[in-house]
Amino acid sequence: VERLDAQVDDVAAAVSYVRRLPDVEADRVALVGCSYGGIETLLAAERDLGLRAAVDFAGAAMMWARIPPLQERMKRAARSARVPVFFLQAENDVDTAPSRVLSEEMQRAGRPTRIHVFPPSGATAMDGHMFCMGSVDPPWGPEVLDFLRETMASEPR
Repeated sequence: VERLDAQVDDVAAAVSYVRRLPDVEADRVALVGCSYGGIETLLAAERDLGLRAAVDFAGAAMMWARIPPLQERMKRAARSARVPVFFLQAENDVDTAPSRVLSEEMQRAGRPTRIHVFPPSGATAMDGHMFCMGSVDPPWGPEVLDFLRETMASEPR
């Protein structure tokens, strides 16, 4: 858990770099991550990085049940998130509890959040976990784009 927290410094550096690029609207940056990247996305969402939104695909799904300290750390991040967070997973992912629990934590804390657990993707839990990989026309595409449009159109928090 400490290493995951430490890696957010790398995420913060990447966000800072991207926000300085000439073709980027610095006040309209979102962070998206899958699996470990989903964990990092949520942990970064509680920092003041100038983000507008975060999308967490299956963050911690493969280790949630085995690592209670990670559960507690992610719950704390959800409660203090500075930007809206959209949690997405396929129903047949290894564990959908992270998305459900973390979105509930955000709701109780009065933080803007959204969740969608999609129907099973593929035949195995690993197929479900790789749902974030998408395709030419991923089933989550329209919802993620709508979420980003909404969060980018609203006033920054």
